[in-house]
Amino acid sequence: MISSIAQSIVFLFGITICLLSLWGIFCPNRLIKLVKGAMHEGWGMYVAVLARVLLGVSLILAAPDSNFPMTFEILGWLALVAAVVLPFVGRDRISALIAWFERCSNSLIRLWMLFGVVFGGFIIYVIAWAAT
Repeated sequence: MISSIAQSIVFLFGITICLLSLWGIFCPNRLIKLVKGAMHEGWGMYVAVLARVLLGVSLILAAPDSNFPMTFEILGWLALVAAVVLPFVGRDRISALIAWFERCSNSLIRLWMLFGVVFGGFIIYVIAWAAT
């Protein structure tokens, strides 16, 4: 029961990662504006930490029933470590990273977003494949 809920959550994260990454490919400036606005308002840090915790725990719980259990478990632990480290990095450094990313060429941003589409697609594929 818990594993199927975890798989559903991971599947939704995969879809979300794909959709946001596709949006970033076609409208990189809009995506950056959204992320900058979220960080400026203050709620972006909370969402980032909460999303990493939820993804990390879900990946770890879904790992035993997936076809790539070690990969899912490692990704889950990395997400949890990122959730713990992120608040210590601080809003100022994250804002500086976003500003650096914003100065990159649209081609480089699109390349990063393509990686996101592939990563999200991998997650979707593994969860869908495990369900069959």
